[in-house]
Amino acid sequence: MKNTLSPHPQTKLTAKIKTELGRKIKPLYVNKDLIAFMKSKIPNNAKDGLVYLHYFKKLVQQVFRSPDPDHYKAFEDEYEAERIAIADEQAFYHPVKWINAEIEYLASLHHAQADQRANELEQVALMQKQTKTGLTKDWLTVPEAMEILGVSKSTLQRRMDNGLPYHQQGRKRYFYLDEINDYLRRDTAA
Repeated sequence: MKNTLSPHPQTKLTAKIKTELGRKIKPLYVNKDLIAFMKSKIPNNAKDGLVYLHYFKKLVQQVFRSPDPDHYKAFEDEYEAERIAIADEQAFYHPVKWINAEIEYLASLHHAQADQRANELEQVALMQKQTKTGLTKDWLTVPEAMEILGVSKSTLQRRMDNGLPYHQQGRKRYFYLDEINDYLRRDTAA
């Protein structure tokens, strides 16, 4: 079986990462800059993205964000002029509102993905039942796996990159029904 690393590996929110994030948002007193920073740090996967967003929400509400005090003192007039100029923008780019909207979106996406995986699991179980009653093989070709799972070739490839078990003989790829079923059960439980 060929295992390749996922292009978006699951990212754990370790103590080191938490400390780094807190340190990096402290000088981001302009809300637009803070939101851009948070966007750049949130993983693509919905489950990990939710973890990051909840942590960012905690940080934004607990960390006093301000420019470097020495730099502020040296350029106080420029900072005050900028603060007045961006007052409306600061209200528009409210970080907690942005985080709440992202959390709502990612939570719905996560639930939709879980529902899709549950449907796939049902389809695989049906195929296994059909295999035991009529077909004589326990494995699927790529087109059969696409049909059973109801996904496109690119989605199937992405699933393979993210751990969907397959076997390769030359250029041909095969999927065992039991392995797909186990993978989908683990993925749905996660």
